[in-house]
Amino acid sequence: MEVIRVSEFGDSNAMKVQNLPVPIPQETQVLIRLRATGVNPADSNIQNGTYGKRPKLPPGKDGAGIVERVGELVKKLKVGDRVFYCQRNGDGDGKGAYAHYVCCDQDEVFPLGERLSFTQGAALGVPYMTAYRALVIKGEAAAGQTVLVHGASGSVGIASVQLGRFLGLKVLGTAGTPEGIQAVKEQGADFVFDHSKPGYMEEIKNTAGEKGIDLIVEMLSNANLGENLGLLASRAKVLVCKM
Repeated sequence: MEVIRVSEFGDSNAMKVQNLPVPIPQETQVLIRLRATGVNPADSNIQNGTYGKRPKLPPGKDGAGIVERVGELVKKLKVGDRVFYCQRNGDGDGKGAYAHYVCCDQDEVFPLGERLSFTQGAALGVPYMTAYRALVIKGEAAAGQTVLVHGASGSVGIASVQLGRFLGLKVLGTAGTPEGIQAVKEQGADFVFDHSKPGYMEEIKNTAGEKGIDLIVEMLSNANLGENLGLLASRAKVLVCKM
């Protein structure tokens, strides 16, 4: 099979195509024939050296496809299943989504509903797992709380808006372009603010009211963290997804 490997920092020229044997799944692993691969900022940031970590071999942590083979101890998946996945660790042979096949632990693989295409499935892993970790695991979000998704038009932002609505939160979002603002509105945010506009933080503060904001999902903490602190309710949390 063909895979893309990256062994040194650089631009797209650092990505090299190699031919390797199709990996063999271990007892608790699943072999997936990939139909679509997720591309996330972390992949390019690691590749160009801005992430503070050596390049992975090969890159890519999420994708979607069809189960080709299962290990002896795999019970919840079978050959032919449509799936998407998100790996906790993409390093090593047989791992990494920039390939025709990938081996994953069975608990990293999830059924892909018939309503979703493989392309849509490949966009679920990193963005939606990140949003879930922020709001549910770390934020302990509860119905009736107010959340501000700061940078809501990106993949993690859209996932956070959708998840916030599902959890019964009052959702405030920001975006910096007319297209982004419209996208956030379409995903169900209660209020959307233009973060390229001077004074938008004061608009958010007025909308949140005296109580303040319970949760902030932050995509650019190096620029926004200081002002975020002035928006917070008592015992609130700022959930930093990206520096």
